[in-house]
Amino acid sequence: MPIYYVHYELQHGFIHHWVVGGPQAIPVSDLERFSGEHMKLRIARHYYEQESGITETPAEQGPLTEGLFRIGDYEGVWRYFRCREDHFVDHSAFYPTPHYLRSWAYAELMSEDPQEVVLLLTTYGPADVWLNGEHVYRQEHFTDRPHSGDCRVKLQQGANGILVRFEGVALGGECPLAMACLLYTS
Repeated sequence: MPIYYVHYELQHGFIHHWVVGGPQAIPVSDLERFSGEHMKLRIARHYYEQESGITETPAEQGPLTEGLFRIGDYEGVWRYFRCREDHFVDHSAFYPTPHYLRSWAYAELMSEDPQEVVLLLTTYGPADVWLNGEHVYRQEHFTDRPHSGDCRVKLQQGANGILVRFEGVALGGECPLAMACLLYTS
């Protein structure tokens, strides 16, 4: 089955066009066992999975693909997402009860030559990055304002699949769940 691509340029170094899945909202029961300092981080660590859970190349729903993915008993749909001027893939929402949240964003980067670049990831909470199926970075924090971390990655010549899983914890109310990804050469 052929896959068709749409090509977009980076926007001031930011990836602005993604195929996005989620958020997966997992109810947090027995909240008392996580109480105390760094509650959100303890919840995120409890639900953390080393693997991305994504086993096939993400593709938006269309005539040739269902656009579905499954992780455990969760079934998600891949959707095209174009970032606004703030550069964020934003899945923030209101959750009246405690939930652990995670979303996935996927894009393919084309590189004319093999090259090393710096990936700057900005999130409100923990996030992981896979490049061409290999885990290359994890940042673990919770902040009220976006926080950035960076890592060096090597792009191969041609297509490079980048998958970001970003996480949040809602304790009953508004939960920021957003990420932005900037690439630059050193």
